[in-house]
Amino acid sequence: MSYSYDVQVSVGGERVRVLLTPGASENSLTVNNLRAYIDSPFATSSQRQALVRVARGFLQTCAPPLAAQAQPVWAGLARHNWAGVLGWQDRLLGSVRVGWSGREGMSVGERNVTGISVTWPRSSGRCVF
Repeated sequence: MSYSYDVQVSVGGERVRVLLTPGASENSLTVNNLRAYIDSPFATSSQRQALVRVARGFLQTCAPPLAAQAQPVWAGLARHNWAGVLGWQDRLLGSVRVGWSGREGMSVGERNVTGISVTWPRSSGRCVF
């Protein structure tokens, strides 16, 4: 598996493992994207909530001025059954792109996983490597 951090997120008293990797475009030192996933092609409601919580928190921390642009997507995304639609889905919200997938949309190695990504403009964040 390819990830940088392994975090435990508490959702309704349940501990959910989320694997995540921050990134930067064009070898920049300023972080401008995040990929987070669970190691399963099918996510429970708690796992989807944990993924959304991690993505939202990461964006709020690393690019606070842009976090409001993505605000409309989070609540619905946490409730939505991602496995209902095959493939990668995404929404551009201002200058922030939020993508997600259940089965058959995100692969890590040769495994299908459930994941979420957030991308914002290069050099507009405050997190650095």
